[in-house]
Amino acid sequence: MKIYKFKEIGSTQDKARELAGRNAPEGIVVVADSQSGGKGRFGREWLSPKGGLWFSMLIYPDISPADAPKLTMLAGVAVVDAIKIFCGVKLGIKWPNDIVFIGKKDDCKKVSGILTEASFKKRKVDHVIIGVGINVNNTVDKKEIPAASLLGITGRMISVESLLREILRQFENYYHVFTESGIGPVWEKCRELSVMTGKRVIIERDEGKVEGVVTGIREDGALEMESNGKRITVLAGDIKVLSSVT
Repeated sequence: MKIYKFKEIGSTQDKARELAGRNAPEGIVVVADSQSGGKGRFGREWLSPKGGLWFSMLIYPDISPADAPKLTMLAGVAVVDAIKIFCGVKLGIKWPNDIVFIGKKDDCKKVSGILTEASFKKRKVDHVIIGVGINVNNTVDKKEIPAASLLGITGRMISVESLLREILRQFENYYHVFTESGIGPVWEKCRELSVMTGKRVIIERDEGKVEGVVTGIREDGALEMESNGKRITVLAGDIKVLSSVT
């Protein structure tokens, strides 16, 4: 595994994509102290100041395009396990790509986001770039969304370098399980970590908004819902939690 380290970069995701275009080997990691042009889902700005952990991994999985979303689940479980080792805090996964800290009143604050981007050739996956951003020791802008940093949660500084190594170790372990045994073991863990089950939500999709109660996560990474008495699945969308169902 080769790590490219930058003090500042536009986007680790863009750099990893550039390296993929130059036929870089699987397993390269691009990490930066800060990003000036970090992006999240739907091209949204992702603030990436010093003190956080911002990196992207390049892999060449032998999977179908339909299986690409499973890698977001895999990365999420790896990040949760690694952070728990360092901080011992209660974390969950908010579908589809957020890692959240669960507070005393079950309120959730975003600690990490994952961006999975797949490139295809002849209807097959050519390569996948998995970007991870974690609020570690940085100050968090709380104006737009409920968010937190590991420093704010634990009251102590966390070694960004050590956390990165542990995440990569956890990801490598789960990736091996995935390639050898499929997504099953990772999916089961992702279901356990989900903070969405039982929540009433609104999801904005290309087809329009849908409101309902989350009933679970499918093995392919899609969200299962009950809406107007019907069971539906949502492959992708922007989700907003309305309430918990009692």
